[in-house]
Amino acid sequence: MKKMLILTLIIIFPLILFACGGGTPMQERLRRSHAWEAFGEGLKEIFVYNVYEQSVKIGELTMTFETLRSAGSVTIGDGSVAIDSQPHSIVRTVMTDTEGETVLESDVLMRIFSPVRSYKKVHGENGYTVSAVYEGRNYNYTLTRNGETTSERLRMGSNLVYDNEMIFTVLRLAPLSHPFTFNFRVPTPAEGTINPLSVRSTGTGTTGAEAFGNTPTINISIAINSSRSGDPVRTVFAPSLNIVEVCGECDYCNCEAEYEDGESCACECENPVVTPFRNVLVQVTQGNLVYRLVSAERA
Repeated sequence: MKKMLILTLIIIFPLILFACGGGTPMQERLRRSHAWEAFGEGLKEIFVYNVYEQSVKIGELTMTFETLRSAGSVTIGDGSVAIDSQPHSIVRTVMTDTEGETVLESDVLMRIFSPVRSYKKVHGENGYTVSAVYEGRNYNYTLTRNGETTSERLRMGSNLVYDNEMIFTVLRLAPLSHPFTFNFRVPTPAEGTINPLSVRSTGTGTTGAEAFGNTPTINISIAINSSRSGDPVRTVFAPSLNIVEVCGECDYCNCEAEYEDGESCACECENPVVTPFRNVLVQVTQGNLVYRLVSAERA
């Protein structure tokens, strides 16, 4: 089961998009939307997903999204990166199996819609590590697998290139509405190539879950033209999602009924806490694998 999980995660998570240093028309259009400005300084959001294969839970994935607007340094993978005071986003992803063992971990750093650095480590028998740095129009990466390490440079040219770890970040910062289409190119270190990638909306719907208020959603398809791409990735994003903190223990909510410590409330909270989230990934499907959002919180 773990082997299947690792092989599929090579394609699906983490999702990333980043562009070359000089900027492109698409990149400028995203920047001029100012949608990214809604994510202020010091924001930290944590999303937890259950992972299923043919309806059987096989793991859990946690994504932590953080924004910075102060100069300093951050840790990406096994290295430290200096950043300026321009808006930066960091996404850290960790996936574990049902026994709590780490299957995958990744870090992504971007400066608004431009890539800076990414890191991914897949554990297990077919594991590998990729560390990438974006410099001008070059994608410089180091790949370690089967005990061997290679370093290469791929020329991005004038193309809009996004690392396979950053689609989630770009879509979160973009103004999502149906219909839309983004066309990018994505580096594939295992092949030493840069391949076309298409991101497009395919329809609308709702979360279909009472916990998330049956919120309107946008269906988004992500397809990579590569020999290792597998099936297209089908995602569901909620442009606006309110998480209501439901009553748990009685001492947490304002109950009129008498109760004993430790017992659950039978009444409703008079003032439930509502936390708004923007452009939330609520589900990912590829083949028999499904990643489904189960919780979201702001730290």
